[in-house]
Amino acid sequence: MNVFIFSPETSTTHYYRAKLTKRFFDRHPELDVRVEVSHLLPSAASGYDVLQVVYSTANPTLVPLIWLDEWREAGAALVVDCDDLVFDIPTWHPYMSKWLSWRVQDFFRDLFTKADLLTVTTPHLKKQLSRFVPTEIRDIPNAYDPLLKIHRPVSPGQLPKRVDTTPIVGFAGGAQHLWDLHVMTPVWKELIRAGCLLQFMGCDPPDIIGKPGTSFLPGTGGGDPEPYYQALAHLEWDVAVAPLAEHPANHCKSPIKVLEYRNFIGCPVVCTKSPTYAQVDDDWVTRVEGYDPKRWAAAVYEAIELGGSRGRKYSLPPEFLLDSAAPAWQKAWSEASAIAKTRSAEPKMVSFAPVRA
Repeated sequence: MNVFIFSPETSTTHYYRAKLTKRFFDRHPELDVRVEVSHLLPSAASGYDVLQVVYSTANPTLVPLIWLDEWREAGAALVVDCDDLVFDIPTWHPYMSKWLSWRVQDFFRDLFTKADLLTVTTPHLKKQLSRFVPTEIRDIPNAYDPLLKIHRPVSPGQLPKRVDTTPIVGFAGGAQHLWDLHVMTPVWKELIRAGCLLQFMGCDPPDIIGKPGTSFLPGTGGGDPEPYYQALAHLEWDVAVAPLAEHPANHCKSPIKVLEYRNFIGCPVVCTKSPTYAQVDDDWVTRVEGYDPKRWAAAVYEAIELGGSRGRKYSLPPEFLLDSAAPAWQKAWSEASAIAKTRSAEPKMVSFAPVRA
């Protein structure tokens, strides 16, 4: 079997769903997997058994569906991969303007219906999307490369060496998290009053940044997150936080933020109680319901004591490693191929133009 993975853009979604998948199968060449990024479906895609189209919320590029029809008519399987609840994007999302058009919503409904198989990042996203389209859906988690070399300056069991012992509570993320940070404004103020230093990397909430007790670190930018991982590994945070505003789309997100904190920083994490983070089984992750400042502050200080007594602990559940996730891709592609063969074997309807008397 050979597989052609096509992404309209270079993004974090492309990295997890295409680039790392190809990296795994390059090491285990039982499958021929090719990846390309282009706004146009490359002609090189012809001749492959499976075409996988990777989409993210950041750039809903509308690939002409006629191309995909031609692909299907040639007997190839079509897999569409999606990492967001595209039919219910939050109004506060920075890319919402791209999604206001019903044309975009109709495009995705048609695209998902044409697919032989739809792949998503979480079980909850699978459940939600199944309400909108009849296509079979498989959930395959975002996974990390266990062979990726990251320099961690602090060894397990040790703590960062700092002169100032003020507890540092950190958040790292892009502009799409601004509303998640906004709903936490009372929590930020409570943590500052309790004597914490808040450090925001890549995203500066306007309600709080610049005030005493806060600092900002620029993000690494770009669609390749590996430089970002390395930047995380050098942070000296005592606790990392991962808040999510209440919205169905947020419940469908991948838990990568908590996983990145635990794997690259190695500090305890306090996050929102949500189906998103319920997927991570880690006793260094504390989930807080709602946005009550006292409850969050108490959870943060318990986490500070935990990390302070044990030092760094780098953790990543095995189900979020490539060795676990990649076989699920292989199974999905085989399943899509079987569906495509069944579709190709079905008799095609032939229509005739009416004959004039």
